[in-house]
Amino acid sequence: MVLFWICIVLLILTAALSAALYVFIFFNHPDKHKTPEKQMEGDQYKPYRDLYRSYIEEIAELPCKRIYIRSFDGKKLSARYYDNVPGAPVAILMHGYRAAAAGDFAGIFQILKKHGLNILLADERACGKSEGLTVTFGVKERHDCLSWVRYIMRHNGEDTKIILYGVSMGAATVMMASELDLPKNVIGIIEDCGYTSPKDIICRVAKGMGLPAGLLYPFARIGARVFGGFDIEESSASEALRHAKVPVLFIHGYQDGFVPYYMCGQVFEACSAPKQMETFDRAEHAVSCLSDPFRYESVVETFIKGLSS
Repeated sequence: MVLFWICIVLLILTAALSAALYVFIFFNHPDKHKTPEKQMEGDQYKPYRDLYRSYIEEIAELPCKRIYIRSFDGKKLSARYYDNVPGAPVAILMHGYRAAAAGDFAGIFQILKKHGLNILLADERACGKSEGLTVTFGVKERHDCLSWVRYIMRHNGEDTKIILYGVSMGAATVMMASELDLPKNVIGIIEDCGYTSPKDIICRVAKGMGLPAGLLYPFARIGARVFGGFDIEESSASEALRHAKVPVLFIHGYQDGFVPYYMCGQVFEACSAPKQMETFDRAEHAVSCLSDPFRYESVVETFIKGLSS
């Protein structure tokens, strides 16, 4: 009888801790969706606040079409589509963890527009105007990325060239998408400060907070399974890139304190496709474009031109 009650108590504690970690790590309530203005409060944006604000304001003033699709698991997903040059290649932009789409691509958006690309600025599941309550660190978002690819092919034509572009979690998402059955329309992938795997970044952040990552991670994985309906270890950027078939541009800030620089080296080494790696020495997380906009533009422009040659 004592053993029975010990088991019951352990089950209750496991359920409680798993639920708490699910809410802390994966849950994203619509009322708490981050706006570009809120995102701008991050420490890494301080040196570039005026530049960042001007980019955000410019994006907000541009005409766009709000579009919606259904995900593979029935979620209503939203994006803004900017038809800059009819018939031109389309860049599908995937933002970061609990972030705002326009915020993560402030500056990058302007580069792509300047160089004649049409742009689909996606709200990832559980963010912005997209449905869902669970952020899955790229595990399910990679399939959403493929759904947007199929949308572009249906509406812009079967021969439309497509580039997948992600920042932070969005970068991990487009890297994870590289192992899916991408159509030949997808001609390249650009990842900016993406992590190696959901497990790696969760444990990294936990350690940075002074928490026992090894002890808590199993409970986080249980929480993701039970309450979020997905397995954290179903996919990783490092493993996916071993099956990549299109060229990949890797961008990372050397001073990144959130997704450490060494992770870029690991995903770069894992990639089996043609690849290029560019380091921005003074950049912290997700601000390489803001730290050196002229060089960043040159790197992206050269890569995109190489895809068309």
